[in-house]
Amino acid sequence: MLPKFVFFLILLTKFCSCDDLSYGREEDNLKPLFEKVLFSQHLDQPKNYTLIFKYIASESSPNITFAKFEVPGTKTQGSIDVSKEKGKEKTLQAQLNIVNGTNIHVTCKIYGPSVNLLDAATLGRMSSSTENNPKTVTVIYGHNTSKTRNRKVNLGLRQTGDKLINFQRKNVTLSYRFPEAEFECKDKNNSITSVAFSFDSPTAIAFINSTYLSEHQVNVIAYDLNNPYFEANMSVYGYDSRVKPDSYKPIVIKSKKNGAFLQRPYN
Repeated sequence: MLPKFVFFLILLTKFCSCDDLSYGREEDNLKPLFEKVLFSQHLDQPKNYTLIFKYIASESSPNITFAKFEVPGTKTQGSIDVSKEKGKEKTLQAQLNIVNGTNIHVTCKIYGPSVNLLDAATLGRMSSSTENNPKTVTVIYGHNTSKTRNRKVNLGLRQTGDKLINFQRKNVTLSYRFPEAEFECKDKNNSITSVAFSFDSPTAIAFINSTYLSEHQVNVIAYDLNNPYFEANMSVYGYDSRVKPDSYKPIVIKSKKNGAFLQRPYN
């Protein structure tokens, strides 16, 4: 069964060719809640990237009323989903698909109601709280387009002495709007180094569920918007956690500066 937030991401995706993606309506005097450059890359050859971002506001933070992802000069497709918690818009999740990017600069801006519209209780909680900082997760992976029928996608890096710890093959057929299938590998006794996908369709995509990505677990949705069926293979490599070498590099890197999670590169 698909994790809830991934399910909504897929169904609410609105594809567009634009320089930015937004949620809500931009108005005067909005209060900035979050602003950050999520990704910046300058390349000699065009490359496709998928960026997944999740923002969870603190309990004392005001509602999310407007959000914008700016990607100047780059064709971008994607979606933004804002969900409620106790009746308040507190969680935002976005997926951006950057097509043939060379000079890529992604900035996220999130706003709440203007200060004049906030009630005294909210202002009091905001000023007295010591935990006003939101939690954010950013996952970025690159993938080149393929003109051949077969397509391969690799996440992470093979490391000396690692071995195949899990293999799954699925024939994916049309379900609801497009063919999709879930792959999951979870074992606390294994430490993952790399995940390799192969498809017999050049347009199939592996969507990494960052909520369930860790040293011991990977959850992936494979889907294709252009073909009614395709074959997908997943190979997971890693070590026995009890004897993994000191040189082991986990598949997820946690930033000490902002707590964001970054996947090791796709090949």
